[in-house]
Amino acid sequence: MRPRARLIYNPTSGNEGMRRYVADILDVLEQAGYEASAFQTTAEPFPRKKRPAGQLRPGLR
Repeated sequence: MRPRARLIYNPTSGNEGMRRYVADILDVLEQAGYEASAFQTTAEPFPRKKRPAGQLRPGLR
């Protein structure tokens, strides 16, 4: 079984040039013996509500 690698990237960060290189990066990983895949992050549809510092989400201890 080959080791796996996942490239997780934000397409809107920086100058938005990452998309050009995803295929090249995956090729390099595969040539190095990895089973490679990519995941593009997306913006949250609604912003999270801000909580005071130190307060956990409901259900977490």
